[in-house]
Amino acid sequence: MAAYLSMGEAQRRIGDYLSRVTNAISCSDAAALASLLSVSSAPASTPLSDALAAIPDFPRLAGDRYPDLADLLVPLLRAIHFHSIQRFADAYSSFEKASNAFLQEFRNWETPWAMEAMHTVALEIRLIAEKADRELATNGKNPDKLQAAGSFLMKVFGTLAVCYRSKDLCSLLNQNLVFLSI
Repeated sequence: MAAYLSMGEAQRRIGDYLSRVTNAISCSDAAALASLLSVSSAPASTPLSDALAAIPDFPRLAGDRYPDLADLLVPLLRAIHFHSIQRFADAYSSFEKASNAFLQEFRNWETPWAMEAMHTVALEIRLIAEKADRELATNGKNPDKLQAAGSFLMKVFGTLAVCYRSKDLCSLLNQNLVFLSI
């Protein structure tokens, strides 16, 4: 169980995470952004997940501070929170929204500087979908998240094929998509 956090400390931790994400984007730091988008590899209790548990209104905090990136940041925080409390179907739904927002941002960038982060998003959506499908099957529900993740991966491939028209880039992504769909 997480230790008690003051509201101020919880807000500071969430603000720090949000600042690191936005700084990684503004500085075109793909490696930093990739690590910040990695949801499934984080342990259940981290300083960020503890802070998210302490502040039920954390989506408003993200939307108020960074309205231009709210479509990415709000569902990303929700995905991190749901994943940390092992509500994987909810984590998947939130991460899928964040992934679509990230893909939209990626389309708007003039260069593929965030390719490493895109790879992380593609991998994460698959890993979270697998956990969500196991959870859904255990609860007697239709496990359909992995199929939805495959649809997202096809959108990624389509975006890269249209935006960058590079055989090398498409080949690299195609190899990753094959790997991710296994």
